Amino acid sequence: MARASLSRPQRWSLACDEAAAALQKLIDLQEEYEIWSNFQPENLVNSPTTDRLDEVTSLEFDKALQTVHRAKEIELPKGYGRD
Repeated sequence: MARASLSRPQRWSLACDEAAAALQKLIDLQEEYEIWSNFQPENLVNSPTTDRLDEVTSLEFDKALQTVHRAKEIELPKGYGRD
């Protein structure tokens, strides 16, 4: 079914599902970077690599995922006086 033939609430739901799936992939990858960061050799603790790993692991994808889940649960307006 083409997206254009979907209703606005259906497209909203689909977009929430796609965003949640993408965020979950990022969370999974972030966990891999966290493991890498935890096993950095002592001589790389203060290196650009560690700085970059810290930058990746500090992102709050879990909060974004919670927001997407809340968005999915919103009762959307029906419009045209049907609310």
